[in-house]
Amino acid sequence: MLNNFFFLFKILNGKQKLTLFLLQLLIILSSLIETVSILSIAPFIGLISNKEFYFDKNIQLISNYLGSDGYQTFILHFGLIIFLFFFITTIMNIFTNFVLIKFSQSLSVHFTANLFKYYLNKDLIFFNDKNSNDLISKIILETSRITGGTIQGMMVLISKTSLVFFITVGLLIYNPIISIIAFSVISIFYVLLNLIIHKKNN
Repeated sequence: MLNNFFFLFKILNGKQKLTLFLLQLLIILSSLIETVSILSIAPFIGLISNKEFYFDKNIQLISNYLGSDGYQTFILHFGLIIFLFFFITTIMNIFTNFVLIKFSQSLSVHFTANLFKYYLNKDLIFFNDKNSNDLISKIILETSRITGGTIQGMMVLISKTSLVFFITVGLLIYNPIISIIAFSVISIFYVLLNLIIHKKNN
């Protein structure tokens, strides 16, 4: 997929490359906001389950900044902020997917038109041993498959990688020791699972 992506990137024009770059920034920004909304759930649950957490120095600073006049009001404000983050994340994901699909389709149309022009400029002899319907079908299907699968696949990969990166950084900041232990356990489990699958396949 990477080879196809870099090949497609090379043959894009300046405007298409700029659109792709802006799309990547939009995906990273969406992942960052989604990370904030996910990581904000833990403190919110902590506040609900343990009222003493409200009297923490940092929580009091946030409470004063929000203008909350007590525990119940702060819970309400904090919950509304989390809801707002999730709402923004949902809207951004919908918008990003819409832009991504539209961009992929425009690339497919662009490459299909260029290929049609290329084959129309061929001599008549070129088409003697070829079925025109099969050629047209292959052009349309292959360009749609390559642009859709490659561009959309790569953008999804960037999105998930960004989300994992931001969540990892956030967890390390929030609780580095537990995060390192959890990451180590997951990594060991992943390696062992791969070794077992590889051994069974051989």
